[in-house]
Amino acid sequence: MLKNLYYWFRYRLPAGLRLVAPNKVNYKSFSLKSDDEFARYNEARSKHPIKAILLEWLKHEALLGPKFTLLDIGCGPGVLTRTIFEDPELRDRVVYTGVDQSERALEYARRTFPQAKFEQRDVLERGLPEGTFDVVMINEVVEHMPDYEKAIDLAIAGGPKVFVLTAFAIMPEYAAHRVRWSPDGECYMNSYAWGRVQARLRKIAGNRPMLMADLGTIEFDRHWFPRKALSMFYLRLAGERATLYE
Repeated sequence: MLKNLYYWFRYRLPAGLRLVAPNKVNYKSFSLKSDDEFARYNEARSKHPIKAILLEWLKHEALLGPKFTLLDIGCGPGVLTRTIFEDPELRDRVVYTGVDQSERALEYARRTFPQAKFEQRDVLERGLPEGTFDVVMINEVVEHMPDYEKAIDLAIAGGPKVFVLTAFAIMPEYAAHRVRWSPDGECYMNSYAWGRVQARLRKIAGNRPMLMADLGTIEFDRHWFPRKALSMFYLRLAGERATLYE
């Protein structure tokens, strides 16, 4: 009870009254430091049901062969890496490359998943790693980027067969929570420009199907944290217009 009151007066009330400055968007940092923290982080996020949906779509994707390359932008300590390599059908099919800003997170990922390749890289400044990738994913990163549209354009420019974007966005009914996110960062969590994101991806997809999964609002035990929804966009960018299962 006391903790709830503390967070209410420390964060919720000042934010609602706009008495506090919005947080700066900084996607380069990763606050976790110990291996135990990274392990708990991977454990919690790898179990999200949207990951299971993604794996099923990839396993049944007609555009992908018995072996395919996958680039995971914003891989962190290896949430998606763990999900893929724990799946008996995908672990021998995927040639995985992960990139992230945090070298500390990547150190943990390299030790934990030696079968994968990891690279420290700022994709907005340096672009994508060399090579071609059948699947390019941006997972729960664009909401923290100062220029998420550029990140999407870079991912598409590589010519993947499949592009996947998963991201959190603040629900419209909790608009007051957005004051804690920087308007200068052009972060769509701040403005909830979900329609703009969807329209951009629809234009990229053209006449091909764009699959979506939206699992609704998520409550957090950190009382100052925004209530958010996690959604996934799945674009098939190769071949003629076709259904997912062929």
